[in-house]
Amino acid sequence: MSGVYINANRVYSATEDAIPNAGDSVQGGLFVGTFVSGVALMGLVVSESDLSTNAPWGCQGVLIPEWPTPEAIGQGALNTATIVANCATSGIAARLADQLVLNGFSDWFLPSLDELLEVYTNLASAGLGNFANHSYWSSTQASATQASTVDMNSGNANDHNKSQTNRHTRAMRYYVIDTTTFPVSPTIYVNSSTATVVTYPSPAVESPTFYLEQPRTESVDNVDITIGSYFQGGIVVTYNQNTGVGTICTLHDIEAQWGTEGILIAGANSNTNGQQNTTSILAQDPLRPIAASICNDLVINGYGGWFLPAPFQLNLMYANLHLNGMGNFSTTIPYWSSRQDDDVNSITFNFSDGSTPSAGKSDQYIVRAMRSFTYLPTPQVNLIVSQ
Repeated sequence: MSGVYINANRVYSATEDAIPNAGDSVQGGLFVGTFVSGVALMGLVVSESDLSTNAPWGCQGVLIPEWPTPEAIGQGALNTATIVANCATSGIAARLADQLVLNGFSDWFLPSLDELLEVYTNLASAGLGNFANHSYWSSTQASATQASTVDMNSGNANDHNKSQTNRHTRAMRYYVIDTTTFPVSPTIYVNSSTATVVTYPSPAVESPTFYLEQPRTESVDNVDITIGSYFQGGIVVTYNQNTGVGTICTLHDIEAQWGTEGILIAGANSNTNGQQNTTSILAQDPLRPIAASICNDLVINGYGGWFLPAPFQLNLMYANLHLNGMGNFSTTIPYWSSRQDDDVNSITFNFSDGSTPSAGKSDQYIVRAMRSFTYLPTPQVNLIVSQ
């Protein structure tokens, strides 16, 4: 038997007054609209002016890794982080947005295609926002050679060569408007080999999502892996259904220091590869326990191979889990990444705002371990839920 629970949260705005009008100045820019992320009602904000009128999208001919819905609202921040991590070209649209510090805010990004279409619908088409009658880059990739734009004169979405320098760039950011929830979380049990009909109590819920919950047996063959599901000792951060490759983070925090101040670790400078950083740290810093050794020594439900995540991997936890109300991450104490800054400091990650400040290696902060996995399931049995 596998334990399963229904996360049936709904999101409401506290008051109508909490939602600004399109074009109002708020949170560092112009208000665009709202979207739901987990248990939070989020606001979309766009910068008041163009960052550039001639920046290329970047890395012509390079297919940047992307997630299942790179065009969706709520995806722009993750798209931008992925582009910046995989395209080293300076002056590209995504990097301009990523490096922007405006009106006290530093968490800007290049909007996804649907986010940019929302900007046209709510602002540009109404004559708001001082947009040029021109195409603007989105962070949505169309192919190895092209990326998507939105014409702020017509609202048409088009694809253009990534190297073109006659496109405009605007930055966007998110903020939380409200987090009112409506919980209904019964526990149901499903036979792993047959379809099972289960019933949960009223009131009615919309679009429930399913998560495998501890305790569960790892011997079940058919597992529905989704972001936030429990699998192989942790919760799923990323998963590619085509390749079967994914990542998992642990469920709980551990407090530790990063390592020894004064030791410069060769090879612990990757922004994306926590496994590489962790291996380098363990080989060159003899102090124990430290954040990297705690991760490396973990064995959960028989699964080892854990490592201290790099900043980009922590950002994936932030975007895929935390912003969707999952993972129970601390927003008051920073998390150690495995990336070193210099011989005295290393990079941390704040789940309050996604920032990555440096801190002394001997400081006590918290750790979330990560591991990679490969899993290609056999055909799944349908779970039928009635009400």
